[in-house]
Amino acid sequence: ASGQPSQETGCKDTFTEQLALVEARLYDVPDMYAVFFETSSALLSVQARNTVTDAARAVRFLKPQRVDVVGFADATGATAYNETLANDRALTVVEGLRQAGVPADLINPEARGATGAGAAAENRRVEIALVR
Repeated sequence: ASGQPSQETGCKDTFTEQLALVEARLYDVPDMYAVFFETSSALLSVQARNTVTDAARAVRFLKPQRVDVVGFADATGATAYNETLANDRALTVVEGLRQAGVPADLINPEARGATGAGAAAENRRVEIALVR
């Protein structure tokens, strides 16, 4: 063994990669995900963890150039608190993606603070965008 992968292993890897691309198209794998959070929380619920896992699986299928992770908070509370909370949420999702096998150098975290008006649940989120 020269330390090089065998032709058989290389062929299998190529086949597996091509199969993943076909499956991604077949199952219409999305390139955008939204992870939702409870009020004043940056902890992942079971549903949020499942969304992060789905996004990590899509990264393997779609092989994006980068993964944008953008945190948001609702408009209740002080601006500085909301910016910190949005950042903490983004970092929680980044860690979840890394634990699920997404390379750290692909991940681009960002926090945007409060969005929308009031305490609407859709504003307490992190968006994951797979940029190809």
